[in-house]
Amino acid sequence: MAEALIAIGVFNDDRVLFAHGVRMGRGRAPAVINLKTDGPAPIAPPSALQTSAPWSNKGIFPPFVDGVLQETARDPHHANMTFSSLVNAAETARQQGLDLYAEQAARITAAMKYQAQFLAPNKMPAPPKIEFSLQPTWEIAFNHFRQRLGVALPKMAAVIPTNRPTGADMNHMVWETLTHGEVGAVGLPPATAAKP
Repeated sequence: MAEALIAIGVFNDDRVLFAHGVRMGRGRAPAVINLKTDGPAPIAPPSALQTSAPWSNKGIFPPFVDGVLQETARDPHHANMTFSSLVNAAETARQQGLDLYAEQAARITAAMKYQAQFLAPNKMPAPPKIEFSLQPTWEIAFNHFRQRLGVALPKMAAVIPTNRPTGADMNHMVWETLTHGEVGAVGLPPATAAKP
């Protein structure tokens, strides 16, 4: 929803709607990508409705480590749709000059590191009953952190070539190699710091 509000706000030149999407995204991001510094359990979503945060699947919980996504135990597709939405919202805001990546950098890069270790050609065995698979995503975030900022993401750097070219998912992970594959910061306006 946050991604959609941000995009609609830009399309309609509606700053109020854009700001509403930014606020929503800021509230959801800490609730969908875990960091060990969050404590022994994931951060609750802004609504505080734990039923809206399915960290388990039929009693299976992933280890609450850095970068595990809210729906990791459900399936890789839903986990990556969540990741993609968060990144798409940050990228759209960045194209408007607002750097939301900066405030979620630790979570986004942790999610990329966490997932990449379980994907070929990397060889880490997945946790029991948890699945990982290639999805048509990661290019936008990889471009931002690796190409624009120079952050070392060696395991994701190994995965990216095996996932190219990305196509169109039935949802919102669409043509990321075409739009962001190694484009760096071409065409971006200067960024302003994100204000909490």
